[in-house]
Amino acid sequence: MEFIKFASVDWRLDPLNRKFSGGNLIDIAATAPIKIVKFEDICRLDEFIPSTMKRECCRCCNGERYFYADITKPCIILRTDRNPLPKPYRLLDGTHRFWAMQAKGWTEGPFKILTMDCIRPYLKIKTPDLTVINLPSFHHK
Repeated sequence: MEFIKFASVDWRLDPLNRKFSGGNLIDIAATAPIKIVKFEDICRLDEFIPSTMKRECCRCCNGERYFYADITKPCIILRTDRNPLPKPYRLLDGTHRFWAMQAKGWTEGPFKILTMDCIRPYLKIKTPDLTVINLPSFHHK
């Protein structure tokens, strides 16, 4: 999860362009609440790539993970106002499961919801010399 740019689309998680490092999203989301969320409220990277590079044509697995996706396991989303599209959530894990739910005609589904506070301890800044800086978390009350 670093700065990815497609046609001037900004995917940075925060202004410091920190990268997710050192954490396992599935473990972090283990106790996260599960909520039914409308698909139209979730910002996804695949909204910016052509259909010839997703689902059965997925560039990472040639469609295999899409065909065998286990939709009984909820995807993981991040509640954030920092999305390239005006949507309240960002898909972090489960793209193939998401596509499989869409293929079944679903318009909403179960998602584990994380907040920036949940993932902030795992966000790191990489310096030019490739060392990692851990920044303290400041919480506004």
